[in-house]
Amino acid sequence: MAEGKAHSVPGTRIGEARRGGVRRIEAGNTAAVESEVITITLPWPDSKLMPNRRHGKHWASSQPAKVRSRQDAYYLAKAAKPEAMPDGLLPLRIEFHAPDARKRDIDNLLSAHKAALDGIAQALGVDDSRFRPITLDYTTDTTKRGFVRIQIGEAV
Repeated sequence: MAEGKAHSVPGTRIGEARRGGVRRIEAGNTAAVESEVITITLPWPDSKLMPNRRHGKHWASSQPAKVRSRQDAYYLAKAAKPEAMPDGLLPLRIEFHAPDARKRDIDNLLSAHKAALDGIAQALGVDDSRFRPITLDYTTDTTKRGFVRIQIGEAV
């Protein structure tokens, strides 16, 4: 996705964050939600974050993309953070909705989201080692725009 361009996905918004009982979207709009799961929807990762695309390149070439990914995830998770986080493990589900039908390595997609997961953990005030079990799913986005939905909580 080109920098600075926004797009929408039917039924959700890129940059949407939800938490149990309340849904918050960037500007503070709220609506009731059924579950006790924190849901964060992020744009498709920048190709500079893909591990197989970075071989032989200096680390600084991907640093701005990492910073942007971490900050986006941080602010969305901060908006969705409940008053108190539960103790113990936090089940994590990551759904990759690819913009096209190309085959992608799912562990590379997870690696591309390391900065985003670090931002989420920082915003929630938890150590990212508590994100267990981790469930990964991969599908093609029918709107061909691509996004990543991250769900944290019990019903994952």
